[in-house]
Amino acid sequence: MDKNKANQNQNLSKPIVMIGMMGCGKTHIGELLAKTMDRVFYDSDVVIEQMQQRSIAEIFASDGEATFRIIEKKTILEMLDQPIASVISTGGGAVTIEGMMDILKDRAIIIWVQADIDVIWARVKDDESRPLLQNDDPKATLCRLHERRKLFYEQAHIHIRNNGDDADAIDNIMRELKHFL
Repeated sequence: MDKNKANQNQNLSKPIVMIGMMGCGKTHIGELLAKTMDRVFYDSDVVIEQMQQRSIAEIFASDGEATFRIIEKKTILEMLDQPIASVISTGGGAVTIEGMMDILKDRAIIIWVQADIDVIWARVKDDESRPLLQNDDPKATLCRLHERRKLFYEQAHIHIRNNGDDADAIDNIMRELKHFL
């Protein structure tokens, strides 16, 4: 087998990790992608909540963001170690954990799901389960988080826009995966 074919087969077995801002559609698009590719789907926030038996907001409130990020990193590493082909949706801030992007770039195919900040705001503005937005100016916070995280998101192997058209997003991902592999 030639070297390119070996690399392609190795990439095909890697988990696909969806990154991006809260409300950009990582979970929804990730679920559709997993179904399309016949892979298992994991949402890291859901897995954390099940393991901790409490919500992300409760973890933030009682233990703080730093403790949550430790739990988040451990959970994502465990998902990456699963022997079955998967699609993993991460929390928006997972990329900010020290060393996380290097781990993901090495062990997964990373897809950055992008959406305009106004679209994201419309999706999350009334969602009280978003602990980082529970303050006096949540839209400004959302914009600051986006600016800080953008440098991490840009490191993804594949960038796609989620304009709300599911079929278009999946077609774009499949086309980009084909080029990536």
